[in-house]
Amino acid sequence: MVPFAVLLAAMHASPGTGAPATGSAPPLSNGKAYQSCLDHSGGVTATMRACAAAEYRRLDRELDLTWRKTMARLGDTQAKDRLRTEQRTWLQMRKQECDRQVEGSGMYGGTGADLIADTCAIAQLEKRIAWLEAYR
Repeated sequence: MVPFAVLLAAMHASPGTGAPATGSAPPLSNGKAYQSCLDHSGGVTATMRACAAAEYRRLDRELDLTWRKTMARLGDTQAKDRLRTEQRTWLQMRKQECDRQVEGSGMYGGTGADLIADTCAIAQLEKRIAWLEAYR
């Protein structure tokens, strides 16, 4: 039987929707600290969720920095307004996407659902960072 942590890592590495506008690019790799944390979690859900929470915080800071750089790179007000609108849409969509993944997993209501939601949230941030870096 494959350990659940291995399945989660494989799910997280799978490409999905939300590629940068300039073409397909693989999601950013997880931070080494995140992977190490998962490797040492012993498959304990609470520990794995703590690893995911730390990675989410790291990526959220990276997203904020990337957002600021992208906005600074855009010259005109219309382009900035368009990006703000796209960002608001993405903020709504990301939760819906993760809810859909949990519901489709067959683990809804169990501790595995929390891990799937965490993994999805991390993947959504990674994809958005890549998308913003490619945004023109």
